Amino acid sequence: MSYDFYVYASEAAETGRLLELLRSVPGLAPAEDADTDSEPQFLPVVRATTGSYCFTVDGPEQMGADEVPENVTATALAIAYRYDILVEGGDQDSVPLARRFARKLAGALDGVCLDPQTDEQWPKTSLRKAPRPAKDTKIDVVIVYWYYLVQEAPVDLLTRFLQACRVSFPEALPRKYSAGGTKLGTLQANADQAFLDHYENEPLWGLYAEGTFPVFDISFDGREGLTPGQIRNTSMTIDRTTLNDERWRHGLKDLFTRVARESGSFFASAEVARGWSWSGRSLSVNASTAEPAFSCTLPNTWGGLPHYPQWWNWFSTEYLAGVEPYLLGKTEHYAEGTFHSWSPEPLDRDELTKLRPDHTEPWIPEELSYGLDEYRRPGIPAQKMPPKLRQSPQAPETTT
Repeated sequence: MSYDFYVYASEAAETGRLLELLRSVPGLAPAEDADTDSEPQFLPVVRATTGSYCFTVDGPEQMGADEVPENVTATALAIAYRYDILVEGGDQDSVPLARRFARKLAGALDGVCLDPQTDEQWPKTSLRKAPRPAKDTKIDVVIVYWYYLVQEAPVDLLTRFLQACRVSFPEALPRKYSAGGTKLGTLQANADQAFLDHYENEPLWGLYAEGTFPVFDISFDGREGLTPGQIRNTSMTIDRTTLNDERWRHGLKDLFTRVARESGSFFASAEVARGWSWSGRSLSVNASTAEPAFSCTLPNTWGGLPHYPQWWNWFSTEYLAGVEPYLLGKTEHYAEGTFHSWSPEPLDRDELTKLRPDHTEPWIPEELSYGLDEYRRPGIPAQKMPPKLRQSPQAPETTT
């Protein structure tokens, strides 16, 4: 029987760094016959003075987001590895030394140390802190939309959304929520079921929620008119500057693709919108001075794809054939659709346009994009769209 510690880390330590950390703990040293060239490590550790066995370091083992405990994800960013610190035989004199090393390793790798025997976690405070912008200033945001058909989304979509947030991006959990301006509750105080019940009872308004910074808000379309062919969306607003950090992008990308897959989204987007007003407590947008990010839906119908490039997109298989030859950057294929990214860091539409060889040409075939009304808003349905998105015999021609 052993006494174990688990260290969840955002990166894997090279052998030299691991040995340096080990020797920095007074009284510890690697065993003389330890194999320090193998990957992953299985490193016996001894007491430096006597050479007697103390504990073993096993790892790192790569971890998927679903394998990381939710309390660890809620504490640290971009966890991708786990080390096991094993006190074989459970020698009580060795446990404090193993604990000290495990915590040092967690601190060095921006991670979390768990004691599964006691459920004690270190550090006790969250490392997921992003600098807030100064109050009364202009900021850029990233706005995410997921679009799905009523008949293709699961009935427990909001339950799946909450679970995806806990696995990938806890800041997107609805901290406080309301409908039609009426405050309804908080997730912490009322738990998931109350939130889900409120959504079921708000077929017209749907729910609006506040997240935890860097997430400003989340909006869930209502369920009124749940007939085949009806389009709904979920949207979210996030601080752009925070996403310059790769660790935050790691979690957001996992949430973006996870929700797209779970919801059956035929299209999803994440785009930069510039010049929004931040009071220190809330966001506002002046259409004459700020850059909006309009929904692609028109009244009771689908409008089409945007007429300008966006930082991230998700395309269903029905859309992919028409756009894939035009996509620059990186694509990742899943059974449910394809993720496309123009760049690692979030870029606005002008910066993305400069990445294209010919700035004057449309970023995708023009017939797939919606047209603009007199106010420069989406107002004219695209000439072509997948057959399932047609709403009437007079709808635009299909892509087939």
